[in-house]
Amino acid sequence: MKTKQILVCDPDENYLLHFLNYVNQKKNPLFAARGFRSREELAASREAGEGQSVILLSELLEHELEESFSGKNVILLVEEPWQEKQEKAVYKYQSGRKLLSQLLSLCAEEAEEEKQVALRPERMKCIAVYSPVGRCGKTDFAVTLGKELSRKKRTLYLNLEACSGFEVLYGDSEQTLSELLYYLNQGKGAFPVKLESVIQRMGNLEYIPPFRVPGELCRIPGEEWKKLLDTLERESRYEILILDPDCAMDGLPELLERCEAVYMPVKEDERAKAKIRQYEETLEALGLEQVREREERFCFKSYEELETAARNCAGRWCGE
Repeated sequence: MKTKQILVCDPDENYLLHFLNYVNQKKNPLFAARGFRSREELAASREAGEGQSVILLSELLEHELEESFSGKNVILLVEEPWQEKQEKAVYKYQSGRKLLSQLLSLCAEEAEEEKQVALRPERMKCIAVYSPVGRCGKTDFAVTLGKELSRKKRTLYLNLEACSGFEVLYGDSEQTLSELLYYLNQGKGAFPVKLESVIQRMGNLEYIPPFRVPGELCRIPGEEWKKLLDTLERESRYEILILDPDCAMDGLPELLERCEAVYMPVKEDERAKAKIRQYEETLEALGLEQVREREERFCFKSYEELETAARNCAGRWCGE
């Protein structure tokens, strides 16, 4: 996919410099930004006439917009929050993260279909952190592992739980996994741009905000999870994908089968052992015993043990 040029036209030089710095310091191959303080500067730009450009225009200059730009992808920078209700407008005075997310989402909706290419040198590796046992440190381990991996590798964490609690822990997100799946199923042509608009971050670790409503997970068929993972493999720039799945999701055994490793936190009580045995029998019934060959099980006695295990596992994936 070609780099999308974000052409920002605003007379406020201080605002312009801050926004350009925020966008370009990401060094994201999907987009780059250039700034212009007047209509004349913008009109003289070679990029303004290219199809891969989006013009982010201050509403203060809207009346000066040349007719030659009227058919282009022009998005207004509006001065008041309520003005965002316009079809193609974003609120100027919000965080750079939110503004860029909204901008990329608008771009993805209007993008023409084109052949996508993965922005990484080698195949994406898929790791699952799964357990049929509850309250065993599964998600803590998955997130800790993700943070360790993200020090060296571009890592995406995907929480596939019915009720994750992420919204309470990390704040509300405008877009979630639900919006990304909807976009993917529409067959539109700019999945990497849409993905970038949805992504949130915990330090270096990037993640897709999980479903808000618990019932959403059970309505997603296994074929959609396969389609999502295939698309991430084909079109994303992530080197490692960490899956944190729920027992109740459709297509779980097949999801685990495609992972190169399955890390399984467990407990040692009788009920936990019974759940693990039921899981093993399910794999046997489906002819997926090979999944167990890629399992590594842990029984954490403390958070320190969990952190140590995560560091050790990450070190192996990073060649340490």
